[in-house]
Amino acid sequence: MRSALKKQVGVILIGLMFFSTIGFAVGQSFFVSTPNTVSHSININPIINYTLSTLEYQELINNGITIMTYEYGEKCIICEDEKRILKNIIFSEKFQKQTNIQINQIILEQIKSGSSKYSKFQISSKFLNATTYPNQIVIINNITEKNVENVLCESVLYNLNC
Repeated sequence: MRSALKKQVGVILIGLMFFSTIGFAVGQSFFVSTPNTVSHSININPIINYTLSTLEYQELINNGITIMTYEYGEKCIICEDEKRILKNIIFSEKFQKQTNIQINQIILEQIKSGSSKYSKFQISSKFLNATTYPNQIVIINNITEKNVENVLCESVLYNLNC
């Protein structure tokens, strides 16, 4: 009689473990997450003409987007040429979407700031080497296609052309 009772308890425990595993799997299927997607509240056009909020900036960086920030003044003489260079880089084949993971890997944030005749340019990415670039930000003083592409090749996750 004790043997029959032990068998029944054993079968109940095995059944309980089996059905709890099935229940867990079914429960998890309702909570599927989508990795590396940017919130729909953020405009992800490749070129924006405003300053991103801190929340937008952090969300984009955390989701693997490289942000190029270009600040220029009204009296800047070479700024139109620099903006053209940056725009050409973003839309070049080298940095176009290489996979189906993300729509845009690079965003250019163009900010008009005052009447200065100078510009400031930086690239921010979580893929930049933290040892070489402590804040994972690179400031580029001489905006040339080569200088910008060299940094972008280090900062873009899906790039097969560098």
